[in-house]
Amino acid sequence: MEQITCIIPSYNEAPRIGNVLNAIKGHPSIREIVVVDDGSKDSTTEVVSRFKGVRLISFRRNKGKAAAMVRGAEAAKTELIMFLDADLVGLTKKDITSLITPVRQKKVEITMSRRDHVGSCLSWMDLVTRLIRIGPLSGERVMRKNLFLKMIRGKKKTGFGVETLVNEYIIKHRIPFAVVDWKRVKQNEKFVKRGFWKGIKMELVMCRQILRAIPLHKLVVQFALLALRNNKF
Repeated sequence: MEQITCIIPSYNEAPRIGNVLNAIKGHPSIREIVVVDDGSKDSTTEVVSRFKGVRLISFRRNKGKAAAMVRGAEAAKTELIMFLDADLVGLTKKDITSLITPVRQKKVEITMSRRDHVGSCLSWMDLVTRLIRIGPLSGERVMRKNLFLKMIRGKKKTGFGVETLVNEYIIKHRIPFAVVDWKRVKQNEKFVKRGFWKGIKMELVMCRQILRAIPLHKLVVQFALLALRNNKF
């Protein structure tokens, strides 16, 4: 059975990353867990260090999500990799298995999750996800390492725009993919994690990085094409 490296990019997620690591630890398909700490200013590294066997890569300064994902992929010892966000709530080993299986069985080349979002009226992605029934910017994905590095080559400074670049590659090259429903998994909203005003600021930063990677009109087309081509599991 092909083993997998789980990569978790993290920035200031000390109160939350332990729950994700607890869900992953001991999963029979996971050979190694790599946490890439993206210059956190809180105690994220201290929390991660308590988990025996977890590899920790730390940036001295914040380089953005894309750079953290690339560094994790480069460090992976397996060809098959899985990315997980560090702030998930309700993640189980069954969810992890459901995301891995279609790729390992070669039914598709990439999977991405569709989470049960919190439903905040301030979360524009919640609205998009509910309308088109996919998670187009989901951070939970399984694919081959070489494929991911090819997608992101020369674009490590994309930040939160990394998922849109992966999506563009999927569409352009007609890569078979599937969206896996994670009905009980949620993600902590930025407003909950950072407070209302800091949450708004972070949402704006995320939106700016996404739109810098791909213009709004192309983003709308991208979401529509993903919804049409989805092999749902």
